Amino acid sequence: MVDRERTVSQDEQRIELSIRDILTQLDIPQEKWPTELINPIPMNY
Repeated sequence: MVDRERTVSQDEQRIELSIRDILTQLDIPQEKWPTELINPIPMNY
């Protein structure tokens, strides 16, 4: 069960990184990014 949670967290990080890449490629200024992408919420629970 711990492994599954770790995998989900890794997937979320990967998705977040690809969203950042897309926003960067589209030349969207950081001010318009969702706050979660600028200040990622730590997933510790």
